[in-house]
Amino acid sequence: MSLTTIPVLVKIVDKFDIYNPPTSRDLHKEKIPKLMGLVFYFGIILASIYLFKFQREDQMLYLFTALSIVLYVGVRDDIYNMSPWGKIILQGVAIISILLPQHLVLNDLHGFLGIYDIPEFVAYPLTLFIGIFMINSFNLIDGIDGLAGMMSIFMLTCFGVIFYLLDDLFLVYLIAILIGTNSGYLRFNLSQKRKVFMGDTGSLILGFFMFFFLLQLINHDHLHKVEFFVQKEKSIWIGILIFLYPILDSGSVFISRLRRGKSPFSPDNRHIHHFLLNRVESHKMASLIVLVYSLSGVVINVGVVFLYPSRHDYFIPAYLIVSCIIAYFLRKSTTERLTK
Repeated sequence: MSLTTIPVLVKIVDKFDIYNPPTSRDLHKEKIPKLMGLVFYFGIILASIYLFKFQREDQMLYLFTALSIVLYVGVRDDIYNMSPWGKIILQGVAIISILLPQHLVLNDLHGFLGIYDIPEFVAYPLTLFIGIFMINSFNLIDGIDGLAGMMSIFMLTCFGVIFYLLDDLFLVYLIAILIGTNSGYLRFNLSQKRKVFMGDTGSLILGFFMFFFLLQLINHDHLHKVEFFVQKEKSIWIGILIFLYPILDSGSVFISRLRRGKSPFSPDNRHIHHFLLNRVESHKMASLIVLVYSLSGVVINVGVVFLYPSRHDYFIPAYLIVSCIIAYFLRKSTTERLTK
């Protein structure tokens, strides 16, 4: 569906000239169609008809409601550049529309960082904060060709394997739909002559799904059936590992902006992938470096947990600290190089 509908959407964008003028931050100065996230939305809606027989308690209804709100935010931002606070408020509404009916609020961290039960007046704001951070941090990594598409397929595959082991067919098939949609998009995004962008429409939808799948994992009723998740806190650790790059990138960017006396929402080209691009001078290579590092992190840490179950308490945190140090020195060295 992606392969056949993206060219049609490109013609519509061309016909009505739905383009934003290039800014100083844009790496591509020519007109390139955005709004391809619309294909994600309608592809998911149409293909998900098959999922109704697998859903529990009207999951699809709540999911479509939240997705429609996120779609509105993305389309409006792609065309009119919506204000940061306007986006955050509507994203919060979308998150609440799935939290309340499906009871997905994070009120138990299963011993993560020594935390178990969380009172509701803390749990709801915490869940909202994590959701808004994940949605927008995924949006922020969509800065070079292929990165958001490749990373989403990687993350979705990780979640898909986990939910397959948990025998949750609804989530497995939903993830398969998303991977298929994304694969069709990448065919065009990595093209030289027919390039398109998913825009905020696509990246916000994908970021929302990453948050949705993380909530489903942490709150899943059958975690005990998989040996790896006998200690439920591992579900949070593995979620952090899967989503590690957006966390590192957004966290380092926000800190950098605040240190320079700027708003954390002020856009710039000081993301980790921009620094990698400055060194390798290839969008595909920079995206592959991020992908390989993310994949190796999951494989190495999961392997250590299986081989040395008693050591995950400090090995995974140590890996996260090392990743932060690598990101810091990459940012520092590249900044010094550019200022010389």
